[in-house]
Amino acid sequence: MGSWQKSGFCGTIIVQDLKGDILKGYISNPDGTVMGFMPSNSISDKTDSQTSKSTVCFTFEIWQTKSSDGGTTWSSPELISTHTECYSTLTRNSMAISDGESGGGGFEDYLNGGGNSGSSPQNYNYSLKPSEMVTLNEAKNSLASDCAAGMVISNVWGSLNFRMNSTLTTNGSFDAASNTILFRNTNNITFKTLLEELFHAYQHTYYPSGIRTFSKGKSGWTNIEFEAKVFYDIYMSRNGVNSWLGTWGFPNEDIKEKYRDWIEDIVEYGPTAELMGKYNDWLNLFNTHHPHYKGYMKDGLNATGALLDALSGCN
Repeated sequence: MGSWQKSGFCGTIIVQDLKGDILKGYISNPDGTVMGFMPSNSISDKTDSQTSKSTVCFTFEIWQTKSSDGGTTWSSPELISTHTECYSTLTRNSMAISDGESGGGGFEDYLNGGGNSGSSPQNYNYSLKPSEMVTLNEAKNSLASDCAAGMVISNVWGSLNFRMNSTLTTNGSFDAASNTILFRNTNNITFKTLLEELFHAYQHTYYPSGIRTFSKGKSGWTNIEFEAKVFYDIYMSRNGVNSWLGTWGFPNEDIKEKYRDWIEDIVEYGPTAELMGKYNDWLNLFNTHHPHYKGYMKDGLNATGALLDALSGCN
C-alpha cells in the first residue's frame, strides 16, 4: 500500500521524470482503491532520411471523480480529456546550433555533444504547454513586484518566445537569434532561471548591436555574462534571497564576502559613482576565476549600461 493510501489521501498523483515528462498517473479513491493510468508510448517505424529523426508520441488522459456528499461516496472515474503530443527524437549533434546563434545564461547551451554523455536520450524541443505557461506567468508575476525586474519585464516580455529544449546544459538560456527563452525542463521554470534570461533579453534590446556579437568564445562574452550576474545578485539581495552567481569560482570566502558587501551597498545606496568604480575590479576577478565564463573579457567594453538603466529610479 502506498503512503498516500495510508494517510487517507484521495486525488490524482502524477509521476514525472527529471525532465518533467509524465511517466505514470494514479487516481486514489476515498475507499482505498487506486486506478492507474500511463501515457501510451509509440515510436514510429519510419525515419526521415533527410533529417535522421523519428517521432515519439504520448497520449495523456485526465480522469475525474466527483462527490456530492462531501466525500463520503464518489462516482466512478470519468475520462474528461485526452490529447496526444509528438516530439522528434534527434541526436544531440543534429539539434546543435552554432555558438553565434545563442546566448544567455549560458551561451554554451547549444554546443555539439552537450548534455549527458553516453547514448543519445530522447530529446525534445517544443513551445510551452498551457500548464507550463501558467508556471511561467507565476514566476514572472513574482519578479514583477520588484522595481528593476518589473522594468525589464515591461520592456521585453511582449516580444519574447518561450520553449522547452532538453539539450540545454544549464537550467535556461536566451537565444538571441530567435528572441526566445528556453528551459531544460518543467522544473526549471522558476523565478531564478527566468530572471537572468530576462536580463539577457533586455541586454539584447539595450545594446545597439545586441548580444550576439558577444556569444560564447568571442571577446566580450565575459563582460555580458558578468553584468547579468550582478543584476541577478542585486535582485536576490534586495529581496532577501540567499543566492549568488557573481562569486562562483572566487578563490576564498573573504573575497566572496567582500563581493556580497559590494552588492548590498548598491542595494542600499544605489549604483553610485563610487560603488560602480569598483565594478571592473570584480569583473577582472570574474574573468580570472569563473569556471565557464573566464577568458573572454573585452577591455574597454562598457557593459554596465543595461544594468544602470534597469536600476534607474529604483532606489
